[in-house]
Amino acid sequence: MIMPDLLKGQEDMYYQANYIGMEEVVDACEMAKVQRLVHASSIAVTNHFVESFNASESDPLPPFSEYSSCYDISKRLGEDVILKAQNVSTCSVRFGGLLISPYDYLCRDIFDSDTLYALKGADIDIIG
Repeated sequence: MIMPDLLKGQEDMYYQANYIGMEEVVDACEMAKVQRLVHASSIAVTNHFVESFNASESDPLPPFSEYSSCYDISKRLGEDVILKAQNVSTCSVRFGGLLISPYDYLCRDIFDSDTLYALKGADIDIIG
């Protein structure tokens, strides 16, 4: 699944990737009898244009009427699909941001190429 460019994407592209795409993922998991699914979500689910401090999973999500971004709405709809899945155990992790690759359009100028090569193959500590 390919995510549309955040700066150039259109509402229907976000809806297709983040909502319809998540329905297809859940359907595929159920057909393949996958028992567990971990969904990489986004802070956009919480309406990332509104400041939040010390937020937790138990905090209620805002009403849809308070969202101003079609991207945020699509992420919320997609996460709802994942968490409501009936025949597969799910969880959703809301990342603040992901650097997909050295060619990530949003983060491409943050690191110089020497830094990226130094990170390649580095060990990752998993806590928890």
